[in-house]
Amino acid sequence: MTRGSSPWCNVFSTDDWENFEYARDLLHYYRAGPGNPYAPTMGWLWLNRTTELLLHPSNEGDVFFSFVHDGDIAPMLAALNVFDQPDDLPTTHIARDRRWRTSQVMPMGGRIILERLTCESPGRYQVDNPANGEPPSSKSRFIRININDGIVPLPDCNSGPDASCPLSQFAERTRLRGEEAGVFEDICGLENWGNGGITFLKQE
Repeated sequence: MTRGSSPWCNVFSTDDWENFEYARDLLHYYRAGPGNPYAPTMGWLWLNRTTELLLHPSNEGDVFFSFVHDGDIAPMLAALNVFDQPDDLPTTHIARDRRWRTSQVMPMGGRIILERLTCESPGRYQVDNPANGEPPSSKSRFIRININDGIVPLPDCNSGPDASCPLSQFAERTRLRGEEAGVFEDICGLENWGNGGITFLKQE
């Protein structure tokens, strides 16, 4: 409550609020999140284009914004594979140890920030890959995932500074996620998809 509490809140018990929260979690998890088999396919288009921006710095600036609805954030998270469950959320009872909580992963005003870090590379961080647009140097680039002002390590790529992922590994991870998700136009049965990707994040 922005202005304190309200007597109306006493109408509902703690169980009522927890049940309501879980119902919303189920809705978003299965509608457009990790529980929907098509979600990674949809979210990968954004992830792939954003990865290309991170690999190839643009003269247009260092910060790029995409404003979307929560229904678009859920597939992005599914493509990133940061809040996937070991097992799908059950519909018969509340999974209290779940990672997918709508109020935390995509609240009102939710944000996903992919931060590109350039750090000194003393030994174990020497991961530059010229094939992925990174010139050999004493510095390496990393990607750190910031979701709603909290750093969220990728479960399979967090060896960099502050639980970040080396950029070259992040790019390879994105490529593999695309193979797992499948081709968007094939999965969705689109015959006239054009170039097979999105163009609105591309900087010339």
